[in-house]
Amino acid sequence: ATFPDLETNDGRPVLAVGAYGVDPDGAVFMVGLNAGGTASSLQVKIVNAEGSWFGYSVAALPDLDGNGRPEYAVGVVSTGPSQQGAVFVCDLNADGTAATQRKINKDQVSSINNYDQFGSSVAFLPDIDGNGRPEQIMCTWGRDSNRGAAWVVELNADGSALSVIKEISNDDAAISLGVS
Repeated sequence: ATFPDLETNDGRPVLAVGAYGVDPDGAVFMVGLNAGGTASSLQVKIVNAEGSWFGYSVAALPDLDGNGRPEYAVGVVSTGPSQQGAVFVCDLNADGTAATQRKINKDQVSSINNYDQFGSSVAFLPDIDGNGRPEQIMCTWGRDSNRGAAWVVELNADGSALSVIKEISNDDAAISLGVS
């Protein structure tokens, strides 16, 4: 995921790079780019102790709360009872660290099952239903013997889940939905 302008990188792009195999629980690194596209010295490490594989997927989001800084979503596929998974929507501080982390899991998306590994893929969607609120697609590849599923989730301004607009199932065993 790319963030165009954080104070710590003098206006050059900053990348959020998921590293789910780092430490015991995974991490996301905020890495600034030099003018030539190589990594600069900025490497902010963001962790979460909720469970393993934090950073399995990462997506940039627009400024949801109006504070002038973007948010991002992080998939954590191995958290919760029996690897149900979760997605965290993180609000950024100006230096690229996470100010807050809002958890979206089975409490908000009730059709998540054990071993679904929700959060295997995340992506921002513009306001597809025309009500002025952005949506996000959140996927699981563990559903139905790895056939996968996806949910279109409407977000509140604080990054929490307002509602599930659509659940997309996969009936084709030859396709693994939710892997990107």
